Amino acid sequence: MAGGRQCGHGGLSRRRIGGADRAGAGGERRFAGKHGCDAQGGGGARKTVLDLAAAEAASQDSRAIVLSLEQDFVHQRLGLNKMLGVEPETHVRLRSGLTLPTHLEPPDEADLLANIESRRLDLLGLRQGYQSQDATVRAAILAQFPKLSVAFTRASDTADLQPLFPCC
Repeated sequence: MAGGRQCGHGGLSRRRIGGADRAGAGGERRFAGKHGCDAQGGGGARKTVLDLAAAEAASQDSRAIVLSLEQDFVHQRLGLNKMLGVEPETHVRLRSGLTLPTHLEPPDEADLLANIESRRLDLLGLRQGYQSQDATVRAAILAQFPKLSVAFTRASDTADLQPLFPCC
């Protein structure tokens, strides 16, 4: 995709960290070679204490950058593992050259608001809670009344009783 961003933990990679590390070591060697001494400062009169301090400061700065890049890399790798739902010590390999879209079109407002109550988990949980409480209240109300049953049975008259006041 044209205009896409390269995927690789936010731009950090082992190559970038290694390059920063090599750049710091190369700076020390160039400084030492330019002033005719080794990297430990044993050049004698041709190298001043100020030059050596500047080289050491540059070396420490480059090492701090390397450590910071390594820390960012680990932090982003852990974040990716958390989003993917895998163990923190798992090393996920990404395809090289993977491009991500630079712009996403959000859905329109009508699509977002249509049936929102059925997609929001908090509202679904609230509905379930109401239904549970309604069932509890209904059971408590019904428990206040005795259970009545009405049934029809067929019986036969065994005593040959006659009514006292015949109606006809």
